[in-house]
Amino acid sequence: MDHNVTQGEDLRYENEMLTLDAIPDIITNLIYLVSGTIGNALVIYIYVFKLKCFNSEKYFIAVISMVDFITCWINSTFNIITDCMQLIFVHEEICKIMIFITHVCPITSGTLLLVLAVQRYLLVCRPNGGQMTLGWKRVGLCSTVTFAVLCSSPVLEHYGKSIPLHVTNPSNNSFSCGIQTNYLGSRSVILYELFGFAYCIIVITTMYTLYMLILRQIYHQNKKQDRRHSYVNVILQKKAGQARVFVDYGENNLKTKFCRQGNTKQSIKKLNTYRYTIMFLAITTTTVISFVPNSLMKSFCGGNLSKVVLFLGNDMTLFRFLYHSYILNSVLNPLIYAAFDKKFRSTIQNMCKSRA
Repeated sequence: MDHNVTQGEDLRYENEMLTLDAIPDIITNLIYLVSGTIGNALVIYIYVFKLKCFNSEKYFIAVISMVDFITCWINSTFNIITDCMQLIFVHEEICKIMIFITHVCPITSGTLLLVLAVQRYLLVCRPNGGQMTLGWKRVGLCSTVTFAVLCSSPVLEHYGKSIPLHVTNPSNNSFSCGIQTNYLGSRSVILYELFGFAYCIIVITTMYTLYMLILRQIYHQNKKQDRRHSYVNVILQKKAGQARVFVDYGENNLKTKFCRQGNTKQSIKKLNTYRYTIMFLAITTTTVISFVPNSLMKSFCGGNLSKVVLFLGNDMTLFRFLYHSYILNSVLNPLIYAAFDKKFRSTIQNMCKSRA
């Protein structure tokens, strides 16, 4: 009895020491948790309830923000829990469910960005062709979530209560939440991680190919506009239903033309489409950069992350930061929306003024 009590106290003491070592990662995840949930909740509120974007080309902004909100909330919280329970995590069912969710969210986010790239391609490169209707957007969303759930289902078998691999000579009573010992280096785990890495490569290649085609189309359209005139300033005349366009053809050669107001609105809409394309390209790039470390770690170690820790010189702080860096894009996305979307910024300003 006394021996068991002593052993339990030693285990708790060792777990506390490991928790102290994980404080930098706990603080980082707390920042992800607070800033990510607040930022994405604000994005959801503005785009869904203020701008009502579910029927516009910004449909996927609200959807991605919801996924980012779940990622920052659940994934960050789970990381903090595992940092505090590195030797005493005994709830296998909770471990499996949480690991499953932490896999579903990134796959959903990455696949939605692919669907979004297809939507942008149709808008910019095929403006007169078939576009994504609200029904097709919903089909794309449901298909993405279903695909993410199916792709994440193997982790329910691979992960659970396991022996902590990053601890030297762990006791028989110490357990952590991770890949189960009997699956370490197994063929099923290696094939699953390689499939995940290959899927990432395919998605990244496809997205950047589509965006390169989109940017080329934008470049050619702007080049054609520059050939017609070097500077255009539009002033709307509501009474006449026309817009006065000053066209500068060179020094001291200023001419005035008139066009319908509808054509001007179409030009503004096209400009917004280009701006949103650059915004989504920035989101895609941020996502790729933040996902690469986690994907590489999982793909080339067969589930045995202790090999990665050894490769990093046993620097657990660096390992945890890189391994959890995939959450960073969910935190940064609201800042990207604020940087590129004028309506989003003006809505926030109006909300602040009204409260003041």
